[in-house]
Amino acid sequence: MKMDCSNCGGKMVKAKYMKFEELADCLKKEFKENKFDNYNEWLKSLNENDLVLTEFVREEFGKVRKKYYIRIIEKKTAKGIKLKKLSKVFSFANGEIYYGSSIELIKTVYKIVPISPKIDEVIRGYCQNQGDKKNFDIDILNKIIMNELLYCDN
Repeated sequence: MKMDCSNCGGKMVKAKYMKFEELADCLKKEFKENKFDNYNEWLKSLNENDLVLTEFVREEFGKVRKKYYIRIIEKKTAKGIKLKKLSKVFSFANGEIYYGSSIELIKTVYKIVPISPKIDEVIRGYCQNQGDKKNFDIDILNKIIMNELLYCDN
């Protein structure tokens, strides 16, 4: 997305939070599917540079909007998981971070969710089909994943 800059007259380009090279490193290993009986065990099994999905759910004036984003684990802390390009730590207790409160009209919840084999195929297929790595766009990949998760039969 390009926007005109009123200060410099140039074109500003929206910064992407992930480049192909970062994702390519994650594709060298298998994704950690949740094969545990307990979600918390799976969360604690994750390591630095593992790829996960974040489920974004925003409740706004009675309407709910849901999206999915690919993210890379930056590090594990004593309390939870820090994802690259995000400032908050996802708690080991529930794998979530919250913005807002239950009494406000706008509430946002991000939750770490595993990548299923089906979404693994989608990610790897998209990356393999990028003949020119300069055409890689994380926003397009996120939209493909979201369409697969929200609108296709699982």
